[in-house]
Amino acid sequence: KTRIINCGCRDGEHPTQGLLDLNSFIEAFTDLYINGKLTIALIGDLSASRTIHSILIGFKTLNFPIKIILVGPDKENIPDEFVQKLSGSQVILEKTTDLLWAATQAQGFYFTRIRGNLRDALPTELSEKYDQSYGITEKFLNLAPTHTRFFHPLPANKEFNTRLDLSDNRFSHH
Repeated sequence: KTRIINCGCRDGEHPTQGLLDLNSFIEAFTDLYINGKLTIALIGDLSASRTIHSILIGFKTLNFPIKIILVGPDKENIPDEFVQKLSGSQVILEKTTDLLWAATQAQGFYFTRIRGNLRDALPTELSEKYDQSYGITEKFLNLAPTHTRFFHPLPANKEFNTRLDLSDNRFSHH
């Protein structure tokens, strides 16, 4: 048999990065994950993020109870047809546009960049003040408990200020 690993397609999924991310979440929050008490917030350009799509499919495949908060603009959140793929799993999804509310709800936060290269034109909701609405700000950091962790699949754009990133040990890049 020949085994093939899909490293990602243009506008679908990115399973290799998804596996790395799943491993990072489980390693960082083993007890919460095993006990079904883990909440992860997936933040940003949700409709175009191949890594987020792969993370969701990965959690469905692992079949442990987990709550996922999807944080992004209403028009750019995970499409309903993708949500249908998760039906029958132990993945509980909650959608919101309010990152500051999510800051108090989750243990892990996964930030994505705007995927402009996958679109003909950027929606207004993503292009204007993306970093303030769906990035890490000082206000967000002050709301998020000290035991939380922030994850980001590089490269980054405007999702966080480098000064904040370098000064806070809750950041993890992979």
